[in-house]
Amino acid sequence: MKILVVQNRYYYRTGEDSTFDQEVELLQNYGETVKTFKVDNRNIKSDNIYQKIKLGFNTIAILEFMRYSNNSE
Repeated sequence: MKILVVQNRYYYRTGEDSTFDQEVELLQNYGETVKTFKVDNRNIKSDNIYQKIKLGFNTIAILEFMRYSNNSE
């Protein structure tokens, strides 16, 4: 089985980050093919208009990817 695991990392590392890492490791230990997609909030510069525009385009691209991946099975 092919599995895509998606995570939005926050500014500070939390228990959610540890859980994400453990889940990916568990799936891999059971022989599953795991790909990860991570977005890190530290990369968003709230005072930079160009970063905000880029974030908007990236969000659209992610939604398109999800729609494509759902139709390709």
